[in-house]
Amino acid sequence: MKLKILLFIIFPAVINAQNELNLNVGEIKQKKYHVAFDFENVNGRIIIAVNVNDRVKKFLLDTGAPTSFHENMLKEINYKTVIQNSQGIDANGASGAFDIIQIPEFSIQDITFLNNYALKIVGDLDFECLNLDGVIGSNSLRDSVVEFDFKAGKVTISSDFNTFGYGEVNENELIFKDFQSTPILKINMKLGYLNYNEEVIFDTGDNSFYSISINNLNQLLTLINENKIPKELQNISHSDLLGIISSSNGSFSSGLFGVETVSNHYKFKIQDFTVGSSVFDNMIATTTYGSNSRVGSEILNYGKLILDYKREKYYFI
Repeated sequence: MKLKILLFIIFPAVINAQNELNLNVGEIKQKKYHVAFDFENVNGRIIIAVNVNDRVKKFLLDTGAPTSFHENMLKEINYKTVIQNSQGIDANGASGAFDIIQIPEFSIQDITFLNNYALKIVGDLDFECLNLDGVIGSNSLRDSVVEFDFKAGKVTISSDFNTFGYGEVNENELIFKDFQSTPILKINMKLGYLNYNEEVIFDTGDNSFYSISINNLNQLLTLINENKIPKELQNISHSDLLGIISSSNGSFSSGLFGVETVSNHYKFKIQDFTVGSSVFDNMIATTTYGSNSRVGSEILNYGKLILDYKREKYYFI
């Protein structure tokens, strides 16, 4: 079945710099903190209040992106300092230049962030649709423990996992590979007839459950074409083998440097999908032209997820 679709996801995933660049700069003023606060759920996206220069602003809380401030807000607070101009590649593979700035101070409730690096966002990028002023990303959260509780409509940021009082819970490895502390989870699934293990970004800026990178899909197709799969599976069609149920042509996301190129995408049915010790059955997933597969905020409809950046662990309850 062929469909023509144009669907936008605001500011998804990471920015890959083409030179050595570290956005993990800055600190939190308080040494001990545990703050729970309400958020606005807009179609699965977490909108929070951030205080900048005694002005309350609307930010997207996006674990898959770096902290970013829109140019209009920077003009409003008369902030002009640029640390560096860098070349980079956004979540969709588009390249361009961006400014890195250092924000002297901003706060979320009673937590004060000092001298954090951020990107300066120029242009639309869907900010006006949600009236957003910026993004709080993982580079600002890297020294904290963050709990996402969609049922209660709360986000909690803490300096210590033990303050949550969970006691004995299953812990899972949290992986970091880039300059902005993007959280990566190990997952496994049954994709069609194939058992498949993958490292995926946990990206609250993406409101889907799971989307598979076209790069990873191509690697699977290469293995299939080279018959590097079990012999009993080699005569099964690619569509059946991978659980493909439809294809589409369009643009599915918008990144720092614009909307992705119109491309072919695929929809899959996944029989078993395991995150931590939790197993999900009969999921529907789509491809993404980002460089990484992603688990998005839809998973938060099924339980609490806690990212312990400090101890490199995550918990799904």
